[in-house]
Amino acid sequence: MVNKKLISKKGWNWEAFWKSFYWYGKKGMTGQTIIMVILVFGSVGIGLIPIMFYCGLNGNRDFYNHVKKTSFII
Repeated sequence: MVNKKLISKKGWNWEAFWKSFYWYGKKGMTGQTIIMVILVFGSVGIGLIPIMFYCGLNGNRDFYNHVKKTSFII
């Protein structure tokens, strides 16, 4: 029996909202993490609030696409 973990690509992600670019890095999405870190430090921290909302709104979708792109079925 195959154990499949369902990944939702819709909805709000509170963990991604609060941890923002750290959550993306933890999930292995390093390209997006680097871009977010550059934006936050380049804007002297003011860019963190819009990035938090981006992560909350799009975290599930981005992670779904990341898993779909990097995973394979044996």
